[in-house]
Amino acid sequence: MERNSQLTLAQILTRLSQILGQKQSGTFFVATDINTSCRFAIEEGKITHCTHKRDQGMTAVRSFLGTQGGSCSFSENQFVPFRADAAVIHQMCIDVLGIRPSLRIEKPPLLASNPAPTRAVEANNRFYRGGYAAAESSNVETTSQAAKVNNRFYRGG
Repeated sequence: MERNSQLTLAQILTRLSQILGQKQSGTFFVATDINTSCRFAIEEGKITHCTHKRDQGMTAVRSFLGTQGGSCSFSENQFVPFRADAAVIHQMCIDVLGIRPSLRIEKPPLLASNPAPTRAVEANNRFYRGGYAAAESSNVETTSQAAKVNNRFYRGG
């Protein structure tokens, strides 16, 4: 998952529902816009534990809904220890969050990419600060060095 991108609460919950729909296991971490953190323990697509601020369990789920958004990440097959009072009932948790496990994975739209224009590389070209420098034509032999390409990268000077 992407890190450090600002998302709305709805987008965070969509990502959570995608992880649940794929029946993954691990820890779903949310850094909220109000400088708090929320963690969900997920085992085979089921939410088992939740913490938010100092709240545990269903209280944490309800307090998490008071945020506007933030950033999130998922650590697959990595489990952080939770207290026993942070345990939640999966069905009750997704009802309170208002989500349904989803198999649909949202991908960003593809940009129309045109292949970069290719240009013939001559023998003994030098790459200098983002572009090719003029080739030395006095030392170029047509037969032996034409097949050998000497691309040097100069940092400046």
